Amino acid sequence: MTVQINQQEQAQAFITRIEAQLDDMVSEADADTLFTSGYLRGHIMLAAGYLEMEEKLNIDQLIENTNQSLQQAIEAGELDDKDSVLVNRLWTDLQQLKA
Repeated sequence: MTVQINQQEQAQAFITRIEAQLDDMVSEADADTLFTSGYLRGHIMLAAGYLEMEEKLNIDQLIENTNQSLQQAIEAGELDDKDSVLVNRLWTDLQQLKA
């Protein structure tokens, strides 16, 4: 149980770092950055919410579920090629915050 709580706390800290990074980006953002950060934030928070409800929130699962959510959205045609590249690039950068 302690391991699960520690993993949840680490995941929450990771989410907090992501949110801070996204918030910092918005202050001087162009339209593409505003869209990309907001779109990605939605996918991350949705994945986190489901994992919290299932009591399975940890960093690796959050990354995996967000990846799956983004892939489904791309396959469903929610993003054009340019936006897909921007979202994936930002998500790759944000994953570095887990360390």
